[in-house]
Amino acid sequence: MKLLATICVTAILTTGSALAASAAPAAAEDMARGISTCNQLWTQYPDGIAKSKKAANRAVRQGYRKPFVCKRVYLQLKRLDSNRNKSICENR
Repeated sequence: MKLLATICVTAILTTGSALAASAAPAAAEDMARGISTCNQLWTQYPDGIAKSKKAANRAVRQGYRKPFVCKRVYLQLKRLDSNRNKSICENR
């Protein structure tokens, strides 16, 4: 009986965290649609957005603060990446 209860609780927790994880990027994508400048992006992400963890670490080595990693938002706002380093709107 304890095994069955453990399996049920694990399934519920796994499903709940998967739903929460999938909802966050959708909200970020909706937010990204209205952004056209770095000043607008900095209100939500003060350190910028990076395409990958590797790009975020590269930005830190270049002297910037560590940007938030979100590939979907980066791809939507790629036009703001003027220096083509896979990070947008980085701050020092």
